[in-house]
Amino acid sequence: MQVPKYFYYSRRERQAFAVLSLLISLCFLLPLTWAYFFSHKAADFSEISAQIAVFEAHLAARDSTQKAYYQSFKKDYKKNNYKKYRRAYSPYTYPKYERKPYKDHFVQHENKGVLQSFDPNTADTMALAALGLRPQVVRAISNYREKGGKFRCKTDLKKIYALDSTTFERLLPFIALPDTVAAFARDSFAARRQFAPTKTDAIIDINTATAADLQQLHGIGFSLAGRIIKYRHELGGFVNVQQIAEIYKFPDSTFQRILPQLQASAASPRIERINLNTATVEQLSRHPYLAPYQARAIVRFREEQKNAQFSRVEVVLTIPELDDYKKTARRILPYLVI
Repeated sequence: MQVPKYFYYSRRERQAFAVLSLLISLCFLLPLTWAYFFSHKAADFSEISAQIAVFEAHLAARDSTQKAYYQSFKKDYKKNNYKKYRRAYSPYTYPKYERKPYKDHFVQHENKGVLQSFDPNTADTMALAALGLRPQVVRAISNYREKGGKFRCKTDLKKIYALDSTTFERLLPFIALPDTVAAFARDSFAARRQFAPTKTDAIIDINTATAADLQQLHGIGFSLAGRIIKYRHELGGFVNVQQIAEIYKFPDSTFQRILPQLQASAASPRIERINLNTATVEQLSRHPYLAPYQARAIVRFREEQKNAQFSRVEVVLTIPELDDYKKTARRILPYLVI
């Protein structure tokens, strides 16, 4: 009977199996025979054991000392005699140094000055130094004012971190400011009311009026007058009084109230017009009525014309980009010229 090939091992495979079996047997027998060939030297822990014993003795002595101290403290605490357990050399009772408050160290330098009335909002560095203030305080006051800070009352001077309370109390009677913020507000209101322009019902030309003239209108203060003049400068002049309502955050109630007192002429010499045939995209886009894409459309349309020029101003009405919901073409027309 012939043996199948999968039960057959070649000579090389049988030799490899014999060698592998021998190696496995040696690996199992080697730990058992290792002690017969190599002697094991025991480690000496006597020195470490001595150190551990000393450390444990130290801990035991410390625990016993703390326990005795705690028992003594409990007895004295019941007799209100616990103050003797405070630290003998605390940061405030150390005999070698005499600690003083930080700011009191500089008081003697600040007392060398001539005290006189001064306003911290307007006094220069020389006047502040003449009061005996340290250079750090003078610099702090100057920096505070340069950053937009304002002293409204006497107690506001305490905002200066370098100024100590002793110096502030010494300067307090000489500070030329109200005692409280309420007094400052009352005085400021009285000053504004004293110098406020007188209201009138006269007709005012919005193309020639100054800020003071505009403040004579009812409901127009310094802020609204400034915004009217700013918008007039951006437009190049008003062509009708309805343009006042276009100003950002201009109250409609105020506009309706002053409308009968306003007048503007489109033929006013104050109107600044833009030359369609020479204006660049940058010049056109500066006008509030024109967006950058509309300015580019005007220049592109001009370049497509004969001789690259507009024949009439009304041609801009045919540019698609200007025919929007804002009626830009009609609004910009009075500001164009050729």
